[in-house]
Amino acid sequence: MNSRNQFEARFPVPEGVAWNPETSRYVLVHLKRATVSIYEAHVERWAVWQAACDAMQKELHPFRPAQDLPTIGHTGCVICGQFTDHGGLQCPKLRAYSFCETREVHQ
Repeated sequence: MNSRNQFEARFPVPEGVAWNPETSRYVLVHLKRATVSIYEAHVERWAVWQAACDAMQKELHPFRPAQDLPTIGHTGCVICGQFTDHGGLQCPKLRAYSFCETREVHQ
């Protein structure tokens, strides 16, 4: 389901308004069935919907940020206990395991 189909499922197209595939926008096709204010309100909702979709696409991150990992506390590194920040890098004693490896070790 594309963005326009999702939009139309949430906000049904008013009678008298139609999607024009040539211009990729909504058009007022019957003035007696839809007033100009109804048409403009629907077009404005569509513009806000598109802006929200664009904003969400920019906020998606494919990887977990490294800043969530513990590196240093008030008295030093929370992993090795040394009073250092390891030059802003992760502690060299921090070992990364995949989920499968940790499951096998603990079973």
